[in-house]
Amino acid sequence: LYITAAVASVPSLVDEYIELIDRTELNAIMIDLKSDLRDDLGLVYYDSQVPLVKELGLSKPYVDMQGLVQRLKDKGIYTIARIQLFSHDNVLSDARPEWSIRLKETGEVYADYPGPNIRYAYLDPTNQNVWEYNIALGVEAAQMGFDEVNYDYIRFPDWFGTKQEFTDT
Repeated sequence: LYITAAVASVPSLVDEYIELIDRTELNAIMIDLKSDLRDDLGLVYYDSQVPLVKELGLSKPYVDMQGLVQRLKDKGIYTIARIQLFSHDNVLSDARPEWSIRLKETGEVYADYPGPNIRYAYLDPTNQNVWEYNIALGVEAAQMGFDEVNYDYIRFPDWFGTKQEFTDT
């Protein structure tokens, strides 16, 4: 089963997923470590100890993630941490726009706008700072006891034009 960080922050909703696993042959839960909500897209939903997260204020302690992982493991549930990498992380992009893909003409961060008030900024997939940030979150997830780390959104954006329209980052 897949649950978002926002769902993981509501214990009664997590209980429903656990009850579903208890009643069926399902045996795993994948949990977002970062928000996928448009208002705080990319915000880490637990008290992360990753130095950059602390320095930039990129987390809120909405979920006792280590406690949740332990609870799931005590029930024999396989746990997977999901980390969005290069898209769906407006929080990091806003904090470090120089780590994002930017339009050459304006210097603006490149983003998809799939609907009203929805923005998906794109971090630069070639920027090693972005790699190190997400690797540190993955290491922290393993240290919290997750059985597996799933890195998602490992991709470049859809180019709307030529590559020359983007800055060299």
